[in-house]
Amino acid sequence: MVECAALTGEMDYLLRVVVQDMAHYSRFIMDTLLKHPSVQDCKTSFVLDRVKATTAVPL
Repeated sequence: MVECAALTGEMDYLLRVVVQDMAHYSRFIMDTLLKHPSVQDCKTSFVLDRVKATTAVPL
């Protein structure tokens, strides 16, 4: 996991993970995330394309 953000709305948290492949992702979800006692459910999305990515703050 490289990032965790607390959210408002329907979802509680957003995790950004980097994995080697889908098999590793599946193992992370099934063996780590969903086995944590405070996790009841998990919904996933995948980035298809980065439209814009910057850390610069406009002044």
